[in-house]
Amino acid sequence: MILFALWLLTYAPVYAVLSDELVDHLIRGHNEIRGKLANGTALNNNGTLPSARNMYDMMFSGELEYEAEKLAVKCSSRVRHTGSEAVNIKIFNDRNLTSLDDAELIEIALDEWYAPVKKYGLHDKNNTYTDLRLESFANMIYFKNNHFGCTLNRCNTRSSRSPVVAIIVCVYLSAPIYGAPLYESGNACQNDSDCTLLPSSKCAEGLCWSHVVLTPPEPNDICPQNVNMTDKLRKKFHNTHNNLRSKVAKGVVYFDEKRRLPPAGDMYYMVGTQATH
Repeated sequence: MILFALWLLTYAPVYAVLSDELVDHLIRGHNEIRGKLANGTALNNNGTLPSARNMYDMMFSGELEYEAEKLAVKCSSRVRHTGSEAVNIKIFNDRNLTSLDDAELIEIALDEWYAPVKKYGLHDKNNTYTDLRLESFANMIYFKNNHFGCTLNRCNTRSSRSPVVAIIVCVYLSAPIYGAPLYESGNACQNDSDCTLLPSSKCAEGLCWSHVVLTPPEPNDICPQNVNMTDKLRKKFHNTHNNLRSKVAKGVVYFDEKRRLPPAGDMYYMVGTQATH
């Protein structure tokens, strides 16, 4: 399979909690779902979901695997994640499931995480995320997610205090944004040129692939109306202007190789203003 060869090029875990075979199983499971979505064969609650353009395959991250392990290590049903990443959790309480192997438990988790869309459906014309019951499904198919990490922990079944038999946790780099599209409807890629979200992208079986990480969006709290600017860029512009004004005030700015501009009196610190319209 082409996608299997592609992920081998980039899978370099820092923390190898899972075996390579289980990592492969998780990657294949996620990418089969995303591939069906891209090609218009993924199940909705009354048919199939619209096909997707610029749907990228998922790559496994050792760092995110480590984050998942920190959540799973206590085998607690009260798992809480405080980071900005998205998290899917499957807790197994049935002791009869101890007879299943790890790959079978992973299949159960993936099926359960996908199940909400088959029950409640996604019918917004722009595939907008407006139903929090779809959270586990949304985490797996969000088009701005292309890195994830998971772990599986078999718990101490001899302890009467913990009813948890096993726990699977997957951490996704970017959390879907409520009120924003989960993906863009369109035709699945057929050529590399159809993949436009990231540089150096390749197309394989309807999914795009790139070694570039899709990073979470930076904060834009100062002036959220301007979607093309971030708070980090604003501060950069602000600090750069004031650093230059400070140098002028101190008389350390040269206008040729030997002569400096005279120091400036009453040079004021610039403050930012935000548009209100």
